[in-house]
Amino acid sequence: MKVNRDPYIDNARFILVVLVVIGHLISPFKDNNEIIYFINNFLASFRMPALIYLTGFFSKKFYKEGFIEKITIKLLFPYLIFQLIYNFNPTLSINWFNPSFGLWFLLSVYSWNLLLFIFTRLKKPIIFALIIGVGIGLVENAGHYFSISRTFVFFPIFLIGFYTEKVHLEWFKKKQAKLLSVIALIVSFTILSYFSVLETRGLMLGKTSYSNLDFSNLEGIYLRALFYVIMLLGVVFYLPWVPKKQNCLTNFGQVTAYIYILHLPIIGFLYNIGWFYAYESWKVITSPALALFISILLCSKPVILIMKPFVTGEAVSKLIISIKMLKRYVLRKTGGVYFGS
Repeated sequence: MKVNRDPYIDNARFILVVLVVIGHLISPFKDNNEIIYFINNFLASFRMPALIYLTGFFSKKFYKEGFIEKITIKLLFPYLIFQLIYNFNPTLSINWFNPSFGLWFLLSVYSWNLLLFIFTRLKKPIIFALIIGVGIGLVENAGHYFSISRTFVFFPIFLIGFYTEKVHLEWFKKKQAKLLSVIALIVSFTILSYFSVLETRGLMLGKTSYSNLDFSNLEGIYLRALFYVIMLLGVVFYLPWVPKKQNCLTNFGQVTAYIYILHLPIIGFLYNIGWFYAYESWKVITSPALALFISILLCSKPVILIMKPFVTGEAVSKLIISIKMLKRYVLRKTGGVYFGS
């Protein structure tokens, strides 16, 4: 049975993931040019927040039977697979819960879905999530490990997306939403201009404590709250401009996981060949075109055919099933002598 998909949402997701790739292509050059740094920060102000918001919107079926197994296969297994691939070494001494470049998102999405079982039972879940998101910055040791800091910093955005109904997204398609979008853009730009690009980046990433960003606790609390406003303004700014109808790129929005996960080793390859070592303006100017090319390539049928078992987690899932079947077979043949009955 064919599922009717909203091309608006697929378009929104595809554009956001392409913007993620663009960000990773221009970020290494940010220290060479403050304009590039500001543009990169501005993209960060809505790129991940909007993606997280839409991810929360699609998590409404968490209460259904088999949900935890489903997200474990689709999120945790791919995280473990690519954490292994990206950190492979002969000794296999891999820190499984110190996410490699970009993989934090998979780990956080997995955690956000699990947190729904707790927060949906609370009377004011979004307010409670905001308090924790602000408060986690006070914990000095809450950082990149297990993506703890980012999980709680961005969870309120995910939760707002979870409580968003279809009718709310429909409003963003209306003409008046574009007027509000322009206002949100002006306000966001104005606020961002008051901070140094370094301060903005540290606050936008949300992966470390206030003390590690050289803020006092009081400053950190105020700035984290302010940057929640900026992130929400970013969502309001972005969504009204997304194409509403089916186009040549819409189908790619259904397989954004392939782009997000598989572009990471491409960025690593570019580092290894020295692409980012020397700043050249043409590299920045051509980044959008290169990002689009990389994204479309990673959505191609041959890539999906080869990488599907790994990106979807099916490889680990089938391995576990095979092991269980083998164990049952051996138990039947041996009467439980080797594996226990």
